[in-house]
Amino acid sequence: MVENPSLQISTVKLDGPRTYHQWSRSIKFFLRSHGLEGHITGAKHQPSSNSAGYTQWVTENSQIVIWLLHSMTPDISYPISFCDTAKEMWDTVAQTYSQRGDIAQAYELQYRFQELRQGEMIVTAFVAELRHLWIEIDSLCTFSPTNAHDIAAFQ
Repeated sequence: MVENPSLQISTVKLDGPRTYHQWSRSIKFFLRSHGLEGHITGAKHQPSSNSAGYTQWVTENSQIVIWLLHSMTPDISYPISFCDTAKEMWDTVAQTYSQRGDIAQAYELQYRFQELRQGEMIVTAFVAELRHLWIEIDSLCTFSPTNAHDIAAFQ
């Protein structure tokens, strides 16, 4: 399964924390649609070099690495290019740019959400902006349900 290495797999280029969430969702959907998401989630482990699936894993991993590098700006892709696997690359980018738990950014988004007014916007544009802000706020939340009621409610 080798495709065009310069294939644009995301309409959003990763250029830092501002585009990370949209970029990562786009990449996940693309890889999922090709049955390759396990390479970045860790579900598809690297087999030993003498096993039957090793060559296919290396080929898929290399393809994903190339796609990821082409979906980033050069200043981000260069230091990331030293990672050996797509998973290592994915985890490094997430740790660097995801800003999960960033209280200052969450506060700014909450403020923008509360201050947003329809004004001259048409209803659909206003609702789209509300939804966009809500998704960004939600992506910063790190809630982990701990009791059975919460676990059932958030599945």
